[in-house]
Amino acid sequence: MFKWIFMAVALVGITVTPAQALDGAKVWKKCKACHNYNKARNKSGPSLQGIMGRKCGAAIKFKYGKDYKKACAAKAWTWDAALLDEYIADPKQFIKARGGKRSKMAFRLKKPDNRKAVIKFLTDNAK
Repeated sequence: MFKWIFMAVALVGITVTPAQALDGAKVWKKCKACHNYNKARNKSGPSLQGIMGRKCGAAIKFKYGKDYKKACAAKAWTWDAALLDEYIADPKQFIKARGGKRSKMAFRLKKPDNRKAVIKFLTDNAK
């Protein structure tokens, strides 16, 4: 029950203003060293092209960490705005909550507005 309430609250919180959407491109600059959003080519992180609606662990030719693969096998989630928000807020905790120990991704976006903006950016551009 708590999980569903949390997800509903998280989804309501994902709405952004036009100004925040513009900030998404600015926030993306923090991510682009490790990720592509408009190419199916991986960097040190997986390509985020088509991330919304993609099953966990499905980036082509990306070598996921063993803990990510373990968590993905146990929970088999599909990426949406709420899960992406939870992941980029604290990747290590996200993986721990799903049965792994840690994430290869050490970077976090701590500010909720930055997460909302970059998620909106990815939703609009990473197709």
